[in-house]
Amino acid sequence: MSETSIKKPSGKINYLFLISLFVGIIIYGYYNSIEPDIDAEIDLFEWLLLAVHVVATTMAFIIAKQFWHTGQKVLQNAYLALAIGMLGNLLGWAGWFSLETMGVENPYPAPNDLGFLVWHAGALIHLRLTTHRFQPKLTIKQLFVLFVIPTFFLVFYIMSYSGEAIFVDEEHGFQFKPDKIYIEFYDECNELCFYTSITFVFLNPLMLSYALVGFSVFRKGILGPAWMLLIIGIGLTIFADIPYYFMELYGGFDRTHWYTMFYFVSPLIITYALYKHRDLIHSE
Repeated sequence: MSETSIKKPSGKINYLFLISLFVGIIIYGYYNSIEPDIDAEIDLFEWLLLAVHVVATTMAFIIAKQFWHTGQKVLQNAYLALAIGMLGNLLGWAGWFSLETMGVENPYPAPNDLGFLVWHAGALIHLRLTTHRFQPKLTIKQLFVLFVIPTFFLVFYIMSYSGEAIFVDEEHGFQFKPDKIYIEFYDECNELCFYTSITFVFLNPLMLSYALVGFSVFRKGILGPAWMLLIIGIGLTIFADIPYYFMELYGGFDRTHWYTMFYFVSPLIITYALYKHRDLIHSE
């Protein structure tokens, strides 16, 4: 029986492929924004969104299985956590679109949010394990990043909910709202909505903080460019999630929102990053 090990990365990233990918995403984002989002129907853009998550989840489990035979317990657990998180993310999206086809308008919060919670937990566990695996003791500057970014977003979100200056949308811009937020054409966000959002609003910046810390650690780490691409992919999801959970205060998610393209490109980058991980693992 062969034994699997990790080797030094080749460092070869196909930048032409990445550029082509981002050009394609811009095209996707444009047509996605002008094509009306019809409730009770899964359109082409939503099928594509599900498809890229299926591909990314499949690749995550393939790589997790390969890491499982390396004998390195921390990396085994890290990539298994990521794969489970990716599966949760896929189930979350599938649940969302299933509720939509049943006529549930802007289902939030809903049972499928448990899938998104699994994604956040799995990605955060992965980021933490891999970062501390190669740098067990963080610097004061890195700890500062881990504290400040989540705290800033958490405070801003609470201020938004309690009636400070808030960003409504592109049409209405910033507005001051007394007491709890209420916009005449939207329902008021109830307590369950608020506490669900505040959980994710905290987890997303925390993931972003660990991604930034991990980026500084892995510039010279054994996983090299492959892992840096991976945290970029995870980071793009975070850049979509943060405006998403703020917008849930003001009326709900719509597929045509500009940040949807980050949900689309993120699993593609993650898939490519995980594919590059195959260069790091070989049998002896």
